[in-house]
Amino acid sequence: MLTAGIPEDKIPAAIAQFLASGEASKLFQRFVKNHTAYTPAISAFQWSLQDLDPAAPKDPRKRFVAKSLRDFSKTHPLAPADLKAMQAMFPQLLKVVGRMSDDGVLLLAGTDIAGPRIPGFSVHDELSMLVQAGLTPLQALQTATLNPAVVLNATKDYGSVEAGKIADLVLLDANPLEDIANVDRISAVVLRGKLFGRADLDRLLRQAQQTADQN
Repeated sequence: MLTAGIPEDKIPAAIAQFLASGEASKLFQRFVKNHTAYTPAISAFQWSLQDLDPAAPKDPRKRFVAKSLRDFSKTHPLAPADLKAMQAMFPQLLKVVGRMSDDGVLLLAGTDIAGPRIPGFSVHDELSMLVQAGLTPLQALQTATLNPAVVLNATKDYGSVEAGKIADLVLLDANPLEDIANVDRISAVVLRGKLFGRADLDRLLRQAQQTADQN
């Protein structure tokens, strides 16, 4: 396989050379100057690796993926050489994201929801990946809260918890600033003024699984 004319097994070295050359910082400084935000979506890459690697433990959350997509991944395995190339590429992608953060590029949390990726869960995984790339937990959280509000010029209504702002909130049982994994410990959600407690959220998850099994 080729990516931009570079064989996939050569891409990790090409990324490393790019980061070491100084050209990366020049590019990222241009992003900052032009107010260009970037969505890494590195969890999409990580999810694909996990799904395509027969030796990787299977994620129980895949029960929320449509059955047709689960069956497709079983019948369309990735060639061993391509899997090896992707596995070598992933650490380099993390380094790129870390450098972008260090250089002041505005990062946004987001994921590709195609294939095995699951909306909601995949965003939480993205936050963990961003911390793994070198962001602080606060910086990672801001990619899903403050930074999108900045890009949309909507900080008057969104992006932080303040009196007078729209109260779409996720309430947690533990502090994500201490451990980003605590974003998974959801106690309740407030959406458009409606409170969804843990029992409500579990009911929605059961409905999601039933829908996935039927599609």
